[in-house]
Amino acid sequence: MKVLVVERDRVASGLYRKLLESEGHEVEEAADGEAGLLSYMNQNSDLVMMEWKLPEMDGIQLVKEIRNIDANNHTHTYLIMITSKDQERDRLEAMKAGVDEYITKPYNKAFLITRIMAAERLLEDLEHISYHRAELLVQELGEAMCKEQEEPYTGDDPVEILMGIQDSLYNIADILEIVMQNLDSGIPRYILDWCSSTAIMFTMHLHEKMTHVYLSEFLNRIIEEHDDWLSTLSNSSFKNMDESHDEMEALVNSISNLVPGYASGEEGALDELRSTMERFIALLRLHLAEEREVFYPFSKRYMKYEDMLHCVGEFNNIMDDVGREDIKAKRTEIDGIIRALTKN
Repeated sequence: MKVLVVERDRVASGLYRKLLESEGHEVEEAADGEAGLLSYMNQNSDLVMMEWKLPEMDGIQLVKEIRNIDANNHTHTYLIMITSKDQERDRLEAMKAGVDEYITKPYNKAFLITRIMAAERLLEDLEHISYHRAELLVQELGEAMCKEQEEPYTGDDPVEILMGIQDSLYNIADILEIVMQNLDSGIPRYILDWCSSTAIMFTMHLHEKMTHVYLSEFLNRIIEEHDDWLSTLSNSSFKNMDESHDEMEALVNSISNLVPGYASGEEGALDELRSTMERFIALLRLHLAEEREVFYPFSKRYMKYEDMLHCVGEFNNIMDDVGREDIKAKRTEIDGIIRALTKN
C-alpha cells in the first residue's frame, strides 16, 4: 500500500516508516497537517496514519478534508489516528470525523500491524467492488430496471433499517472497548452479562439474520443477468461477509462463555477475555465499515419495489421473533450509556 505518515515528531515518524517498510509498504512522511493534505492529494495514499496535534492543520481537520475528497472521488482511504489523547470523548470525536482506527500512545506494535493488515483487507474489497465499475453497471441496467418498476417505492427503506442496527452495533463496540480497557480494575459480572447479551442480540439475532435476507434478495435480483461477473464477486467480498458473520458469532459466544471464569477470578480468564473482546471489537468495526462503505451503496442501486417489500417484511418477522419491546429497551440502554460517556 501507499502509506502517508503525518507526524510532527521526527523520531516517531521514522519508527512508523521502519515498521511499514518492513511490511512491504511505500511510505511518505509529512510533519504538519497542510503538508500532509498536499502529499495525500499528490500521491493518492491508500492509508494515512496521523497524530491529532499537528501544526498548521490538526488531525481532525485533516480527516475531514480527506473524507471530503473520498466522497467526491467515490473512494475510501483508511485512516488511523495514533495520539496521546486518551479520553473517550476524544476517541468518539475522531471516529465521528471519519477515522477508521483510533490508537492511543504508547501503542502496541503487534496490534498496530494487525490494524494495518485489516486496512489492506478492506481496501482490497473496495478495489474489487469499485464504485466506478458499479456506476458502469448501473448505467447498463438502470433504464431497463426502472421501466420494469411500475411504481416508486415509498415504504420503509431496508438499508436504513440495517444501518440503524449498525449504529447500535457501533455504540456497542464503543461500550465494549471501555469495558475491556477497565477489566484490570474489576468489572461487575452484571455489566459483562449485559454487554455479552446485548452484543449477541444485535450481532447474531438482528444484524446477521437481516443482512442475510438483504444479501439473498440482492443476489437473486442480478444473478440471471450478470452470472459470470457475479460468480467472481461472490467468491470474494460476499464470501468474506459470511465468514465475518461466522467469526463474530464465535467470538461473541466466547465472550459470554468467558465471563463466569473472569468473575470468579479464574487464572488466565482476564487475559483471554480481554484478547477475545479486542478481536471482536476490531472485526465488528471492520465488518460494519465494509458493509456501509461498499455493499449497501452498491446493492441499493439494483433493488426493485418487490425486493424492498420482501426485505422489510422479513425484517419485521425477525424483529418480532427477537421482541420489539426488548430491542427498544436495549437501544434505550445503549443510547443512555453513550450519552453518559460523551458528557464533558
